[in-house]
Amino acid sequence: MKLILDDDYRYLTDFVRDRTGIVIGGDQEYLLVTRLSPIIQRLGIPGYIGLVQLLRSGKCDSAIITELTDAMTTNESLFFRDGKPFEVLAEKILPDLMRKRAASRRIRIWSAACSTGQEPYSIA
Repeated sequence: MKLILDDDYRYLTDFVRDRTGIVIGGDQEYLLVTRLSPIIQRLGIPGYIGLVQLLRSGKCDSAIITELTDAMTTNESLFFRDGKPFEVLAEKILPDLMRKRAASRRIRIWSAACSTGQEPYSIA
């Protein structure tokens, strides 16, 4: 069952993309629901329709916009926060690289967009 109307979904995903660069696909309603529902409840507005109306009105407090943006971003730098990528790295990617680079015994890994730099240490 859809909780967000199509037009409101598009508006919210555009809002998130414009402020964070995060692209939310058409099948990721659950992401908006789980992250924005607590804010909607706290504000006491009538669901996602009310949230979109508030944002479109131009009368939305900047603190609320910041709160919505923070809710949609992952504010944790630890590489292990999501087990699947680390599992793939440890069980597939690294063994393949080690085999291919056995002669040089050197592997270089680039970790892009590290907010605090913890990811390279986690990989190491």
